[in-house]
Amino acid sequence: MLHTSSTGGLLNLSRLRAKTNSKRVLIRELLYANDAALVVHSEMHLQSLCERFVKACIDFSMTINLKKTVVMSLGTSIPSPILVNVSLLNVVDKFFYLGSVVNCLNNLDEEINQQIGKASINFGRLSSRVWKNHHFAIKLKIKVYTACILSVLLYSSETWCTYPRQENRLNAFHFRCLRSILDVSWRDHVPNSAILNLTGSYDLTTILRQRRLRWLGHVHRIEDGRLPKDIIYGEFYNATRRTVRPKLRYKDVIKRDIAGFHISPRSWETFAADRNRWSASLSFGY
Repeated sequence: MLHTSSTGGLLNLSRLRAKTNSKRVLIRELLYANDAALVVHSEMHLQSLCERFVKACIDFSMTINLKKTVVMSLGTSIPSPILVNVSLLNVVDKFFYLGSVVNCLNNLDEEINQQIGKASINFGRLSSRVWKNHHFAIKLKIKVYTACILSVLLYSSETWCTYPRQENRLNAFHFRCLRSILDVSWRDHVPNSAILNLTGSYDLTTILRQRRLRWLGHVHRIEDGRLPKDIIYGEFYNATRRTVRPKLRYKDVIKRDIAGFHISPRSWETFAADRNRWSASLSFGY
């Protein structure tokens, strides 16, 4: 259950205390093209929802792939197996979906490791044909790097809540690739700022900020009632946060990104409402 309101500003949490212009949204399923994720608070509700989902699939002559259907708990307790079509679903602590890793600890470490691994493989495959090809200009190599490496490394990064240590890992891989493209070794004592100037690139922190803010502007412009907007502008109803360093929220990351682009937290939604103006405010990013 979410308590959400798109008026009063995203970063102003007191807007949710207003008696008007706010609503409660019950999210039980996340539907995709041919997949569905069922979200509940208890095993009993999950079993009941699965039974109704199975019945609906039968009514529409659809079948459920039980090998790909799993159960995962975001809490500390291990859930009991759920029965679907007289079969027990596997209980897992992580699963892969559309190139992303979802785990019960709700952190990005494993997903970032996976993305760095995939990007590293792609970078190695292009080593002899592109990076070490002296007939290609540096500008062309950077375009290939952006299209073939960064697109893999930062897949789905628009929704990442990254900590500085995770951004540092991504930045280390990014600069390692750029130095390899320029054929610059650590023995040459060339600073990272010079590497960015030579390649016309930006550090990964700036790139991540721009990607997140572009996605934020898109979500802000869509009509009220859409699921992405309800989730970003909402908070869990009657939920409390830990008093000892709670986990980073998407709103916390967005607030940091807005400050990094020198955009006023009070007026960013005015800019975001105009797509061209919002893009211009992010134009100095990558």
